[in-house]
Amino acid sequence: MQHWPLNSQVHWLTSIPDRVSQPQASWITGLGSLTARLRQSCQQLEVQLLANQLVQANTDQQALLGASSLWCREVCLLGDKSAWVMAQSLWPEAALASRELRQLHTQPLGELLFSVAQPDDLCRQFCIYPSSDMALVARRSVYWYQRIPVLVQELFLPESPAYREAFNGQ
Repeated sequence: MQHWPLNSQVHWLTSIPDRVSQPQASWITGLGSLTARLRQSCQQLEVQLLANQLVQANTDQQALLGASSLWCREVCLLGDKSAWVMAQSLWPEAALASRELRQLHTQPLGELLFSVAQPDDLCRQFCIYPSSDMALVARRSVYWYQRIPVLVQELFLPESPAYREAFNGQ
């Protein structure tokens, strides 16, 4: 079962939406590892695996990854037991030969992507996701890992430091 709330109806932008504050913008445009930055904001960062399964790509995903059958990994990143980021990673089924991607389980994908060097980032896009309580910011990036395109989509949840810092003016 997929938990990812952002569907193909979301309008992704190549520039930061106007309603995004400067502190939120710094979180969604950061070029380094999100995992590393989140770790700086908490005592304990945990990865909760929500789904790890084969899915059929929608038109948008197929255009970005060049495949119709994708491996989908969905996780929630928790900082000090609070849900901070919901993330979905997708890569072509043919890439299942990559042992590292197949065996991530509760290891952050960022640790793998950034373990050797700064990965190649093909594109980065942004959106505002209207939830019941507030507008949430999200980003998606296509990285290349060992010649495998990996689409990483991240939704910053209300308890995320991206909003706390924006609210506190930090």
